[in-house]
Amino acid sequence: MSFTLLLKSLAIAFSAGVLAWLPLAITWAFEMDGLSGLPAALAALPFALMGSICVGLPVAVLTFLFAGRHLASSPTTLAMVATLAGIMMVLTSYAIAEEAGVVTLGIPAFIAALTYGVLGWFWIIKPMHRAEG
Repeated sequence: MSFTLLLKSLAIAFSAGVLAWLPLAITWAFEMDGLSGLPAALAALPFALMGSICVGLPVAVLTFLFAGRHLASSPTTLAMVATLAGIMMVLTSYAIAEEAGVVTLGIPAFIAALTYGVLGWFWIIKPMHRAEG
């Protein structure tokens, strides 16, 4: 794994963590009186980033290592893998904590999975496919 690939992977993980955190932060910030929920929302950001880096990044890297060549030739497969992974995380969070789990864990995990898929395609897989010819 090259240094550039590592930096791109970390940038994708950071982006996925922030995008997964954003809907929850907006909900917390505006559901409470004015912006009083903002400190709680900001306190949740490190957990979103840690989850993205500690869980999402290894899964994405392993998927890339085992299926990168196939995914480069088939963006449909990549979209299907990312979507199904996100759906499984939503269903798992529902099984663990019902509706509250879906809102606080499932939907952010789904957003993160789609972010990994989209940015992974544009920043890593598509350029790799072009370089191979």
